[in-house]
Parts: sequence; structure tokens; C-alpha cells
Amino acid sequence: MQTVHASSPLPPRAAPRARRRGLSLLVLLLATMGLAEGAFAAPPVAQSPRPPRADVPIPPSRPMDLGVDDETEEEGPAAEVGAPTSAPATAATPTAPAPPAQAVDAAPPGQLPALCAAMVEEKLIVAERAPPVPVQPGCGLPVPVRISAVRLADGNLAAFSPPALMRCETAVEVARWMREDIAPAIAALGSRLETVRVADSYQCRPRNRRKGARISEHGQGNAFDTYGFVLADSRVLSVKGGQMPAAFQNAMKASACTRFSTVLGPGSDGFHEDHIHVDMAVRRLDIRLCKWNIKTAAPAVVARAEQKPGTAQPAQEEAKDDAEVMDTAETVPLPPRRPAGLGRAGGG
Repeated sequence: MQTVHASSPLPPRAAPRARRRGLSLLVLLLATMGLAEGAFAAPPVAQSPRPPRADVPIPPSRPMDLGVDDETEEEGPAAEVGAPTSAPATAATPTAPAPPAQAVDAAPPGQLPALCAAMVEEKLIVAERAPPVPVQPGCGLPVPVRISAVRLADGNLAAFSPPALMRCETAVEVARWMREDIAPAIAALGSRLETVRVADSYQCRPRNRRKGARISEHGQGNAFDTYGFVLADSRVLSVKGGQMPAAFQNAMKASACTRFSTVLGPGSDGFHEDHIHVDMAVRRLDIRLCKWNIKTAAPAVVARAEQKPGTAQPAQEEAKDDAEVMDTAETVPLPPRRPAGLGRAGGG
């Protein structure tokens, strides 16, 4: 039996095994070191998203969902005319901004707001600071202004009968409407505006005086109603029954719908058959309402206001009036003119 000494080299077949084992241990050692280093390595840097490809169409951005404007016509049905179709808003869906709050006319106690004070100083209107109105739920008129007349371009005053109580801004816009639009339209009829017949101004009440309805713009001093006008030659232009020439009605409607956010007249909702309502309500998207059905067959001869006893028209005015009547109603026999100075028929 042969004896192997410790210093003897390994057999030829054992050497490859030792090398393979050593390499395995080395690989295991390196892998262990790599895991240890990975524990202390910095986190990977987030890569920026890739830009969209040029050949891929991008859908348009989603517009804001627009809710239904809760302000309907001043005194009309619940649906907003001209408002966009409503979409239910969710917590994640942006909604349209609320309408801006109306500016409050500010002025020291007992004084007119600056805008009205300037108009009074220029003698364009006759107005005064009215006593405070009672505080009522849903209504408010912090600075009440009472306007009683507007000065026309020819220097004459047109009276408001009765005087109207409104916010300063609304009162000024109504005065400008009369001065710049209504008076010239009446001048085209051959006369002059003498009286504005006021149907309503400030009043704390629900719309159309219906119980449970929303507070009208009248409750904020932000609305004005008129029955029509009395002319200097005693003619009366009345909303009721369309007692106005068609051309004048069209001019009045066009100017009103340009100046005010709400215009309601005959044919609008059944509540404005004898007067015209205008207001300066603020709505989302600046929506405006203009509803007034004008009859094309307007009367050719407008009724005249009853004269006071003891007054008579100048001869020139009488001749002009007679000419107008003859031109428009030649075949209609007219009763003899009532002598001046007599009282009412049947009176006594």
C-alpha cells in the first residue's frame, strides 16, 4: 500500500474540482457584496415623461361644466331663456363662477352717491336722497334715491309721475334712457316728452306678487316699470292695448334691450300686459332677456290726455293736430271740437 504525504501535490483529477469550487465561492462572495452595496445605493432618478408623438392627435381640453343660471326672467318662468344646457356638477368638475355681487352705492348719510350728485349738479336730473327704507328679509336699498324729473336735450324737464325710488345707478340709467332714446323717438312724432308714467320702482315684494316666489329686482331698487308717456301736446302713449305707434314701440324696445339686462312687456309672461319692466339684474355669462311682442297694427291716432278746465291749445297746435287727424282718418266723421273752458261731460 502506497503512502501519500501532506506535501504531495493533488492528484490530476482533483485540481479542476478545486478550481471550480473556488470560482463558485468567489461568485457567491461578489454577489453578496453587490447586494450589500445595493442597499446603500441612491434611488433611481425618475425619468421625465416622453413627449407626445406628433402624429398622434390630442383631444381638446374639456370645457368647464356650466350649471343652469338660477336667475330667471325678472318675473317669469323658472327656465332661463338663452341659458346653456345644464350639466350635473361633481366634486371633481369645475363649475362656472357665481355672478359678481352688484356694487353698492356708497354715500355719507343724507347725501347722494357721487354719480347722482354729479348729475344733479349738472342739472340733468332732479333727485334727492330719500329717507331710509324699512329693512325687510330679502330686500335691501342702502342708499335710496328718489328721482322726480330728467332734463331733456332741449332744456325742458320731463317729470316722473309719481317720483321713482331706486338705486342711484339704476335711476341714472333710466334717466339717460329717457333723455337719449325716448325723447328723440317722441320728437320724431312731432311732440315732446312731458311725463313719464311710473308703474313701479322700489318695492319689497316677490316676483309678480306671487306668494313663495323669489324676491323681485324691485326689492333691491334695481328695477323700473312704466305705463307709458304723456306728450306735450296731450297725447298719451300707453303700453296697454299697444296704444303707441309701431315705429315708436320698436325704437323703445331696441333701446331698452340695449341698456338693461331684463326687458319684459306685453306677450312676455302674462304679467306685463299694461307696462314695460326693465332692470339691471346680473346673471352668469351676462345673459340678457328681452321679451316684448310688438303688434304691427298700431293705432294711427293716439288718445289725448284730458285737458284741465280753462286751458286751450295754441292755434298752431290745433291746426297741426287737425291736419294729422285728417291725413289718417279722412273718411271718419269727427265730432265737433269741445269748446275750451268747459268741465267734464256729465259733470255738474
